[in-house]
Amino acid sequence: MSGSLSAFTQDPYMTHEEPTHEPLNLLPPQVVKPVPRLLGLSFDIVECIKHSRHQDGVFKVKAEIGGRRQDAILKLFHVDDPPFGFRYRSGKALFDAECRAYANLMHYGLCDDGLVPRCYGFADFPDWNIGRCAPHLMPNQPDHWAFFRNDVRSPMALFLEYFPNMKHVGFYNLTVGVANAALSILTRIHEAQILHYDFVPRNILVSPSGRVVIVCPTPYSYFLCLVSFTYDPRLILAKYTFIQPIRLLSVVQLAVS
Repeated sequence: MSGSLSAFTQDPYMTHEEPTHEPLNLLPPQVVKPVPRLLGLSFDIVECIKHSRHQDGVFKVKAEIGGRRQDAILKLFHVDDPPFGFRYRSGKALFDAECRAYANLMHYGLCDDGLVPRCYGFADFPDWNIGRCAPHLMPNQPDHWAFFRNDVRSPMALFLEYFPNMKHVGFYNLTVGVANAALSILTRIHEAQILHYDFVPRNILVSPSGRVVIVCPTPYSYFLCLVSFTYDPRLILAKYTFIQPIRLLSVVQLAVS
């Protein structure tokens, strides 16, 4: 009976040893400056990347930031109270969490080191009026403000660095170096008093040269990487990012054969 139980509980793709390294070197809590407010901001929405009802939308924009016109990522958070019974975190709660997280990342140097996106700052719209905010639409032109047209209170905006040549991590670009870099950045994030909540492939960007950037940190997590594994680091990353290990295993074996 015990052998049968073991067959069901043992993970055939991952084995691990007891930790032999030092624990995380958590940096001492410090007084952290908040994310700066952007004043006199102007921007044009280029495309809607995603939208979560009652939470936030992610857009690619052309924005005038620091006197320079540049591509950026706009995260626009709904501030109106979600409907009764809404099971997830509200847009306002997500905005507050991400502002605190990016303040820490800026303070502890992760943005300057290029490990996570730069945060340019936040903005709101004191004279919120969707009729004035939205541009005049031409026929067949997408309405990027559609998800926010019924908002009573002004959404809150967070402006982040845009990476034009990076792709989400996947079977085609996951190398040993990429996996090690991603896990190393995750450790740096945790050392900066942040536990990453959404460490999934869409939030791990890889450039053609193999540079890795982790996006979308929030200040709590499901897990912490504190074990040293005997398998290929690509399998470790797969375990934590929910990439199907059995499919990745065939890719890894192909690469080494």
